Amino acid sequence: MREGVPKLLELVSNSVLQSRMHQWDLNPKKKVVLDDLSAFLQSPQLAIAEALHISTFNGRALGRPLIANPQSIESMTTEKVIEYMNQFYVPSRMSVVGTNMNHDDLVEMAYHSYRSMPSSNSYAINTTETSPAISHIEKEPTLYTGGDYQMAETRFDSNGVQTYSILAFPSAPAASKDSYVYEVISQILGNGRNYYISFLKQSPKLQDIVEETESICEARSFNLAYSDAGLLF
Repeated sequence: MREGVPKLLELVSNSVLQSRMHQWDLNPKKKVVLDDLSAFLQSPQLAIAEALHISTFNGRALGRPLIANPQSIESMTTEKVIEYMNQFYVPSRMSVVGTNMNHDDLVEMAYHSYRSMPSSNSYAINTTETSPAISHIEKEPTLYTGGDYQMAETRFDSNGVQTYSILAFPSAPAASKDSYVYEVISQILGNGRNYYISFLKQSPKLQDIVEETESICEARSFNLAYSDAGLLF
């Protein structure tokens, strides 16, 4: 409800401005993340999408892994989390967004909730020392390089004898007018975001391949349009 916005902003600002973190708070969360990671690594569909970006963009920009390795999670400490927060939890990197409410009212409420936050980059959480934040981060350009990425088949033993593969081509960024062309191509092939091949009533190209080839169980197409790159696969 709209009348609850001031209280909500107060609660959010308290978590940002008055965070207190101890190692005994972090340890249970690390276990949850490790359990989620284990489930992720056993999902061929999720793992193959991660591998696609790593190989396609050569491990840079969009090619950087989104999923941490278990060793990084195990070594995570409250000091590292606090250091990260001190670098990035600064006014220049924050936005407050509201819908279905007056803009001036939102600005006033945000001001009252966050006015104690210094405008400089010397804000520090849960520590007696200041930790200078990053004032400017160079945006790394996303360059399509292509490549191939192979996973050990024993990694997905629980998924039976099925083989998963993915083939991608560079498409267009979201702001490009050509992005619509690639979206149409994806729809013609059989866009996986809208329907599964087994339930299709239309007859896109990928469905025809599935029906003609007994060894193929499913095939889908996607077009991903990012701010400075695109992928059709």
